[in-house]
Amino acid sequence: MAAARSDGVPVIAANAHIRLAATAAHGDAALFRRSWSYHDGVRPDGAPDAGLLFTAWQQDPRTAFIPVQRRLARGDALSRYLVHEASAVFAVPGGVSPGGFIAQPLLDE
Repeated sequence: MAAARSDGVPVIAANAHIRLAATAAHGDAALFRRSWSYHDGVRPDGAPDAGLLFTAWQQDPRTAFIPVQRRLARGDALSRYLVHEASAVFAVPGGVSPGGFIAQPLLDE
């Protein structure tokens, strides 16, 4: 991310999505991200029925996903090409300890 041209201008623009979403840009909050592109033909109006399904796994959305989204909202150059459709947060429990039950650490707190 620190690479610059000979005149000192960063190779990756300050408002580039990849720079703003990079782990180092938000306190090294750990996120595992995955996206899937889809194209499902064309809509009745002739527009492509296409998009991107994006998922992110993290320990705590308050310290990972939310700070990244706020950073992107302040000036991500990619935003003008995006239409956000929906969002959801799910708790996915880890494994079960011997003698325990599913999601016990989540429910015991």
